[in-house]
Amino acid sequence: MRILLTNVVRNVVRTSLQGVYDKGTVMQALLNNAGLYPAWRDGLAYNDLSTAMGFGRSCPSAPELLRLDWASPLALLNSARFASRVYRSYTLPATYLGPTGVMIKIQPDWLGSAYTKNIYLALRVKAAGDSDLAAEFNGKLNVHEADKDVDNDVMRIGDPRISFVRAVDPGSSVLLFNYRLHILTGDLVQGNTMVIKICRFFSAGPNECVEGTSLPSINRLHGEIDAHWD
Repeated sequence: MRILLTNVVRNVVRTSLQGVYDKGTVMQALLNNAGLYPAWRDGLAYNDLSTAMGFGRSCPSAPELLRLDWASPLALLNSARFASRVYRSYTLPATYLGPTGVMIKIQPDWLGSAYTKNIYLALRVKAAGDSDLAAEFNGKLNVHEADKDVDNDVMRIGDPRISFVRAVDPGSSVLLFNYRLHILTGDLVQGNTMVIKICRFFSAGPNECVEGTSLPSINRLHGEIDAHWD
């Protein structure tokens, strides 16, 4: 009851400040009713401006889209599906081009007991439903994390603490050492697609990683994802 009252107070205050027809206010209220929780950043609820579940005015983030069943992943990576020390390449479309294959979900179970969060990678572009996306996130690979116990069970009630980690520019090299991941981002293609490379390593960092092969076609990949989710 306290949480519900807090949400009501927040929405009333926000409406009074920004107007009843503010896109972000309306979207947040609808998504609250659909079961989404606040979007986190730097340990603060509602602080992720890349989504209406923060104080943004754009569409939900990748983990929120998946939880709503509004979009599906291009790849679902864990120790059984993701060989170590080899870069794998993925051609990732912007989320507004969805709903099919517009994010990469990573379950870093190779961390053993330290595996507590899932990682999401998604390209966000200021277009269509994301026409009000803030410049900080536009044309960049957005990285989010979510508590794995709730995130891995769509029927489980509770806050998965979906949190914004960072937005990665095209042509960048990013080391997520806590997850033993190295990510390379390519240039934007036609303004709405990006080729990214991902490697998981053991202890020596990205020096362990060598070039690998691209993934199978999207149709085959979707079959593998569907089989997993079944």
